[in-house]
Amino acid sequence: MMRKKENSNDHSSQERWLVSYADLVTLLFAFFVILYASSEANLSKLKKVSEGMQSAFKGVEPGKLNESATMPEQSFNAPSGVDQKFSELKLELNREIALLSMQKEMRDEIQILDKPDGLLVRIAIKSLYLRGSADVASDYQMVLQKIGKVISKGNLKMEFEGHAETGEYVGSSFQSDWELSYSRAYRVVKEWVSTYALSPNRFKIVGYGSTHPIEESEEKEWFSSSNRRIEILIKRNDSNEI
Repeated sequence: MMRKKENSNDHSSQERWLVSYADLVTLLFAFFVILYASSEANLSKLKKVSEGMQSAFKGVEPGKLNESATMPEQSFNAPSGVDQKFSELKLELNREIALLSMQKEMRDEIQILDKPDGLLVRIAIKSLYLRGSADVASDYQMVLQKIGKVISKGNLKMEFEGHAETGEYVGSSFQSDWELSYSRAYRVVKEWVSTYALSPNRFKIVGYGSTHPIEESEEKEWFSSSNRRIEILIKRNDSNEI
């Protein structure tokens, strides 16, 4: 009788692994169900599976989990082609400007600003232009070439804006601040069209004279010279009409 009882206990202990194995199979099944639901990119299905799993382990009725335990609905809208172009262009411009700033002392004198109708590149470097001159100072011609090389890649249309100080044309060969500011923008566009083989149809040139000054800086000298500047508005709209 004793031998028979010992055999029964041995048989019972040998079958205990089946319980652990069954638990493992159940967990693996649940894991693959979650993977399948995720691969279908169906958030509502994934949410239901998540609630069911949590209720099974926590003893909570499905559909009555705490808000913190549920998965929020998300949208996965892919960026448009235009937005993608702007993101890439902005990233490359920031990288190029950072490299240029290491070579020259240019605090925040080149700015990239998001506008409703496009991306504005403001080049307001101190001494970019000598007073009354429409030619970029020789020390900064390389800066304009680097920026032009980046911007020309996007095949987007641009509006070039020239600016001047009040009364800057006096004593120069220009008849007004408007004529001077227009010439500043025109000469950069002419150089870019020639250097990078760009279509002139991509550009619109505007001279604002001294009517669009930037905000006054504490450093009066820099503020004054920074209004001798150009700004480039890269058009955002899909049609790229100018």
